[in-house]
Amino acid sequence: MTHFSKNKLIRKWACICTLAWCAACSESSEHEPMPQPEADRITIETDALYFTSEGGEQQLMFSTNHSWQISWNDQGYEWCTTHQTVGSQGNVTLSISVATNPRPESRATTLILTAGTAREEVAVRQEAQAGSPVNADENEEYTDEELDWD
Repeated sequence: MTHFSKNKLIRKWACICTLAWCAACSESSEHEPMPQPEADRITIETDALYFTSEGGEQQLMFSTNHSWQISWNDQGYEWCTTHQTVGSQGNVTLSISVATNPRPESRATTLILTAGTAREEVAVRQEAQAGSPVNADENEEYTDEELDWD
């Protein structure tokens, strides 16, 4: 066997071994599925918070697998505040504070909670100032004497 034949034989053997190794690797990767990333999620305890005209503080509890942030859909941040607007994944208890409503009409805002691609909304509603005409029961009936038609 010549030197040229030995080199040719060694190259063929190396090619066969390389192809066999590649085939073995590709077969095993077909049987082992690639791990899929977990979808972003928010699990929230409630979708609405209700406050009297005096305002106050309530807890909003949620959990998420992604860092989160909270925002308002309008100017609600002027009277509805929170001690924290961003945070990391995990179980979260967020304090929501609402100022006294001096106005004769109720007010509302929506808190928008996002964590990655997940999004949840929480409605915040506050009653009107007690004793205001807007708070009167619209279905209440009066007698002619009470209305004093004279």
